[in-house]
Amino acid sequence: MTSEFDITLEELELLIDNNFTPQIKTITDYENITHTYRKTDEGKQILFSDNTSIKCSNSHLMLIDDYWQQATDLYIGQFIGNKEIINITPVVSQEWIDFTVDCYHNTYFYNDIIHHNSGKSNIIFLICMFLLEYTDVNILIVVPTTSLVSQMIGDFEDYNLTDIDIRSQCHPIMAGLDKQSKKRITIGTWQSLYTQNEDYFKRYGAVFVDECLHPDSTIQLKNSRKPIKDVQIGDEVLTLNENTNEFEFKPVLKVHKNISKTTKKYKIKLINGDELIVTGNHKVNTRLGWKRVGELSLSDELLINQ
Repeated sequence: MTSEFDITLEELELLIDNNFTPQIKTITDYENITHTYRKTDEGKQILFSDNTSIKCSNSHLMLIDDYWQQATDLYIGQFIGNKEIINITPVVSQEWIDFTVDCYHNTYFYNDIIHHNSGKSNIIFLICMFLLEYTDVNILIVVPTTSLVSQMIGDFEDYNLTDIDIRSQCHPIMAGLDKQSKKRITIGTWQSLYTQNEDYFKRYGAVFVDECLHPDSTIQLKNSRKPIKDVQIGDEVLTLNENTNEFEFKPVLKVHKNISKTTKKYKIKLINGDELIVTGNHKVNTRLGWKRVGELSLSDELLINQ
């Protein structure tokens, strides 16, 4: 039996932290919500002609006329479905709670509007599939840790609804694997790649950087370098002009900080005595395929590098 309730995002966060798996209405019926996280950003309070309203971060996406549009780009008089926007009020920077829907589209319904969660890996996957089918460019994806190399490939397999064999297209760089490959997609950590010379990167026609930079990562300014955590609005940072393909110094217009909230962790003890401590949404490779840690049972066998 399925029961429907209206709950706050804080209540949703509490349910997830206590091993419940709520479901939410999506474009493919009800889907599981797997985890929540927090981020900090400015936002908008949007009032509609039917007296309903939405309060969300500026980067939040809504489906309008078959296109995803950020809240920061909405305007008075615009229609979302049959709902007309009659007022938009800026919201000062605050902490927002977001969540992940366990399906390839990561969408959900609220007030008769289709919303989209962050879903960065899903967005990268969709762009990669387009590039594989319609271009001949090679693709480089940079992630923060070696665990996310495997997780990204696993996510791609979860999203894939095509006949493409994901693993035949993706080359991971981790655990001493060769950095050279004829596969179209290379996925590696910045630690594995930053020592490569300029010629190494010439084969790639598209580059994606997944996740945010570590707070201590140094950024090139006009007259100095500083950790990204210290970068402020007005600082001139080195950027690439995609129209001229030349590097330029441009002022920072906005500083956006993502704050991950993954308080619940699992300790996995293996038969050989090894222990792993990871978050529940993290994926590990088992003999039956990739599984989230929170879904493991005592009968599962993990594939490890001896």
